[in-house]
Amino acid sequence: MLRTLVRASVRSTARPWRTLALAALVLVLALPGLTRLRVSADLSRLVPADSEASRGLGLVLEGFGGSDALYALLHTPDQEAASPERLREIGRALAEALEASDYIRSARTAPADGLQKLDPMAVFDLLDEQESGALRSKLTPEAIERRASLLRNLLSGPMSMDARDLLVRDPLGLVDLLGDHLGRSVRRMGSDSEDFLSKDGRALLMILEPAGAADGDYPARLMSELYAIRGRVLAAQGASAEVKIGFTGSYAHAFEIARATRADATVLSMASLGAILLLYLFFYRSLVSLALVVFLLPYSALLTLGFAGYLYGALNPLAVGFVAVLFGLGIDPAIHIISRYRDARLRCPPAEAAAEALEAVGPAVVVASLTTTSALLTIAVADPRGHGQIGVLAGLAVLLNAAVMLWVLPAVAVLAGRWISPDPGIGVRTAGWFAMFLYRRSRRVLVVIAAGLVALLVASQPIAYEATLAGFQPSSLEPVRVDLELKKRFGEQLGEVLVLLRGDDEQRLLEANDRWAQRLQALEAEGAIAGYESLSALRPAERTASRRRQSARASLPLAEAAQQMRVALVQQGFRVDAFEPALARLDELAASESGAMDTWALGTPQWMSWFEERHLHQVGDELRVLTRVRPVRDPVETAPTLRDLADDPGDGVGSFVTGMALVEQEAADLLKHRLPWFLAFASCVLFLVLAGYYRAPKVVAVAFVPLALSLGVYVGVHSVGQAPFTPFALAGILLLIGVGIDDQVFMLDRYLEGEGRGRLDRALAGAGRAILVTTLTSLAAFGVLSLSRFPALAEFGRSAALALTLAFLGSVVLLPTLIAWLLPGEDAP
Repeated sequence: MLRTLVRASVRSTARPWRTLALAALVLVLALPGLTRLRVSADLSRLVPADSEASRGLGLVLEGFGGSDALYALLHTPDQEAASPERLREIGRALAEALEASDYIRSARTAPADGLQKLDPMAVFDLLDEQESGALRSKLTPEAIERRASLLRNLLSGPMSMDARDLLVRDPLGLVDLLGDHLGRSVRRMGSDSEDFLSKDGRALLMILEPAGAADGDYPARLMSELYAIRGRVLAAQGASAEVKIGFTGSYAHAFEIARATRADATVLSMASLGAILLLYLFFYRSLVSLALVVFLLPYSALLTLGFAGYLYGALNPLAVGFVAVLFGLGIDPAIHIISRYRDARLRCPPAEAAAEALEAVGPAVVVASLTTTSALLTIAVADPRGHGQIGVLAGLAVLLNAAVMLWVLPAVAVLAGRWISPDPGIGVRTAGWFAMFLYRRSRRVLVVIAAGLVALLVASQPIAYEATLAGFQPSSLEPVRVDLELKKRFGEQLGEVLVLLRGDDEQRLLEANDRWAQRLQALEAEGAIAGYESLSALRPAERTASRRRQSARASLPLAEAAQQMRVALVQQGFRVDAFEPALARLDELAASESGAMDTWALGTPQWMSWFEERHLHQVGDELRVLTRVRPVRDPVETAPTLRDLADDPGDGVGSFVTGMALVEQEAADLLKHRLPWFLAFASCVLFLVLAGYYRAPKVVAVAFVPLALSLGVYVGVHSVGQAPFTPFALAGILLLIGVGIDDQVFMLDRYLEGEGRGRLDRALAGAGRAILVTTLTSLAAFGVLSLSRFPALAEFGRSAALALTLAFLGSVVLLPTLIAWLLPGEDAP
């Protein structure tokens, strides 16, 4: 099979123009896929799905992370001290400017309508049994007399029409009970003011309602307009240093993540390609062959992006890192083929030199690309959501690039002819000296290596496993910074536990949510949780509300209280007519045998839509309800208690107990469990691949030992250095396997060329130089990743650097040492 592929690539050099025409045709076929490609900021695509917590968090992000909510936060830096009045002044100016634009329908820093817009009769829907005592005390004769006296004092003085209307609609003061209920059940903004001001008075939240059609580039147009308005307002107010204004919400995240992804893709691609080409030019001193690499690597990247457009349509932010992987690994076959081609040009014309180069290194290119692709695709199998796209795209890119280098590169080299000069290689004397040193000192070198491994083993510590999801969003992005500031200013907890319910029957879902609220209320009373925020506080199920109304009708003197209030109002000199509609509704509830009553007859406040947006969302035909639980201690310790409270899923309602801290802990535990099995599996596969390729037991042992030891050292470095082992460190292992087997195969194939014993000096001078250059170019490419603003990509770059260094040392130091000891060649003394 290998030889068949190599012979096919050799035939491509006979008709180079036809080969280039086919390459152009393939690119044309890939171009429509490029036009379909876009970057998605949907974080639900990055969350793994290995456990209840991770699946639940993915559902939360899918439902509640993609709403049209948009917020502005006005806050003073820690070293400044703008007053709350100054914040409100700038907030009013910002709101006026935003509402004057075509992109914002409304901007408010306080509820559009507060408790005064609540229907007082809603108290019978919302108050539970534990709160009924306060309601009963409102209906006693003494309380009614005090209330009537208070009404006379209030209504006889100056007040707004809204306040007067509230007193007439609520003669018994039931709205006060609703305010107490909401204060206990809904997380407040943090202060006693009527606007969204933080407790310390240094931050003001503004809720924005976007306007306009949300087409493909709507987030970019919207956010550009908001940033421009912010600049004008701050300049007009002279508050650029005094007050900071930041935006967050789904549109802000989508815009900033997409912009950061595009910027990273451009910078990382150009930086990695530039570093790689400079290294290539330094070692091979050929502008023409350099031009071939400049053309073919981006060509492979375009093909991959085209197929990605057909396969995915949308890429997550991590997926763009495949370009650096391609540039780092894709140059390897180019370097080996061009190196052998230029060596063969000393003896042959271009077409024969190309055929000789392909016959020599073609099989190694195929094996190396297949193993590397397999290793990268393993990332997609291990984590199809978080790292799946970058694993698939990087693997596909390596495979396509190998095909390009085997078919297109030799054809172009033949057409270039004499423009690619022969090159016998550099460092031949150094390679000869190093080979002789290894022949004479191989056992000592092995003893030193063994001593180092023993020292590493003795110094090793238990490995710490970590799997944070924070790397998917750069902390430098404005919406991420604003989110953190919101949590800091308004008391949001990073470690909150989320209870997600899902189902297609709204009332059944709300009933399940009401049962959860009762259980959480009991846990809060026991001190097991610090608090919770539930949709049940304002939106109970119809059956729950009906049961509460019937209970109130049966246990409270509703009709008597209404009549006593009429008498008390007359005694205070009022005409009862103005209050009669409210009192008549109380009579109506008392007379209703079923307890049925439209307690929201006066409508619902607009701010309830904001509250529901935090807790209720529809995704397709499915409804999802979210409850936020504030734990007393570690969220991971609280989760089992909450999971024990879950209902039987047989009622058509699914439940998930999740949260960022839970997902991270479960992912770390899963990584700890998988790592030993993965290392054992990878070692077996490597051994089988090498055994199938080389067959001779001694050669297989010489090839396998450096790879196995490199894997052990990689894990040992994390242990000794107390560096947390993360999923990105696992990706480094896959890279170590892929690159390590590449280098081993190229070195061994070069040594074993011919029918007799090989020459170690020739292998080191030829393959050794190529491996050195490919390692440096790969280090340049992956090192550039460490500069990414996405922490995930940056960590992957650092892990890759360690993996590449160990792969190089294994193939250029340990492998030749084992060759000198076990497989001495013709140049052995």
